[in-house]
Amino acid sequence: DLTGHPAIQERHLGRADVSAVITDMITRGLARRGFERRCDLCGLAELVPLTAATAVPQCSGCGRDAAFVIRNGEPELHYALGSLMERVSRNSGLTPLAAAAAFRQQGYYIIPGAIISAQGEQDQETDLLGWKDSRLLAGEAKASAALFETHDIGRDIEQASKMGATTFVIACAEELT
Repeated sequence: DLTGHPAIQERHLGRADVSAVITDMITRGLARRGFERRCDLCGLAELVPLTAATAVPQCSGCGRDAAFVIRNGEPELHYALGSLMERVSRNSGLTPLAAAAAFRQQGYYIIPGAIISAQGEQDQETDLLGWKDSRLLAGEAKASAALFETHDIGRDIEQASKMGATTFVIACAEELT
């Protein structure tokens, strides 16, 4: 249950907010939902899209009969991140997602984990890229305040300025001191 996560609680996001973000992510292909299929023979566990679920699931690894994870007598619904969100997850966990949800509540369009390309320049990465009206924001998201380094923040602000950002955001699940 994501609503128990401190980053979501601090922003006073409820179950409906989290559900809306997850549904939006699925609609946009940023996440998938399905049943988890586990094979007792070879140990493979994988997400099976709802449209591909069968009454007797077969392991895609060894071909033997497998089983869906069951909860209260029913196959349990699972979610998995798409490739872009997987990259976001590896970088900072839920922090960019919580920040994206908070900015979306304020009417921003947000892209977590964007690659910025400029002609003649090396590609740059930003954890958050968002816009609303004529405002452009860029920012970094970290799971812990201790992961922010002063020299990195200076470089990131300069990079954001070069791309035309009017706001630079630092997002963290902890309070910055």
